Amino acid sequence: MYVPNNSSAYQLDRYIETKTDKKAELEKRRQLRIKKARKKLALYLAVAFAVLFVMLLRYVHIYDLHNSIKLKTNELEEITMANEQTKLDIENMTDKSKIESYAENELGLKKATGAQIVYLTPIKENYMENISKSNSKSNGIKKFFAAFFEYFK
Repeated sequence: MYVPNNSSAYQLDRYIETKTDKKAELEKRRQLRIKKARKKLALYLAVAFAVLFVMLLRYVHIYDLHNSIKLKTNELEEITMANEQTKLDIENMTDKSKIESYAENELGLKKATGAQIVYLTPIKENYMENISKSNSKSNGIKKFFAAFFEYFK
């Protein structure tokens, strides 16, 4: 470019550079804003992911508890049914004829005959004996404990 007399009025380079500097500065600011926005977005996404992960773990735990309760309820129902069946079996077994048939058929027992019954007569009749208070062993023990407790008084 032609510059007469080295006049600054014709030096347009200075003005062009300032525009490019301003454009570069504006571009840097814009890039910084974009980086900050991306960081914020990444942070928000990380927090949202963490919250969703915690919620998912909670629902998995609740689901496991629900399944455990369901299994225990099924076990309880089975045990209750078995208990009722056992009660019915016991009620059916208390019939005297069934007990007799079980004893005869399964256990091989037979009814007692009159010849097998034996009555015993007692040798002595009921009686009481007085034990004298002068028993030397019991008196010695009593004296020992009396002296022992007297020592602690």
